[in-house]
Amino acid sequence: MIGRAIGFALCWVAASCVQLSYGVRYEDNPVAEEQLTALQPGVDDLASCLARLGAPHHVFEYQYDGVALLWHHVDSSGWGATVSMNVVRNAPGARFSMDSDSANMPGAMLWFGPDYKLLGWRQGMMRDLTAGFRRRPADLEQQDRSEN
Repeated sequence: MIGRAIGFALCWVAASCVQLSYGVRYEDNPVAEEQLTALQPGVDDLASCLARLGAPHHVFEYQYDGVALLWHHVDSSGWGATVSMNVVRNAPGARFSMDSDSANMPGAMLWFGPDYKLLGWRQGMMRDLTAGFRRRPADLEQQDRSEN
């Protein structure tokens, strides 16, 4: 019984398309810690921070009337494998891929209050920096109703 299962698995893999690849990915430069330590919470504002650091990669709503900006960089390489197969003859194939690399990218986040003054900054991995920011912004119509 086990021999047949192994034989079937080997036939299935042999009939599929196996592709090995090696990739290198490099995007942007990291925000230097010297650039961040030069920023002064309560003194620097959104405009001065953008002038020093450039455009962020992501923008998040922070405490309803503030904003959080995120910069990240990538410098990685590695091997990958893809296996694909048509399950039904003459039917279009399907492919599935999942990428968790973005969660492992190092980055820097800056937080600003409603007056767009810098509240603080932090360096770390994207999964940690964005942990509390995975929600949709407030609906404008709901905001208008709650203010009246």
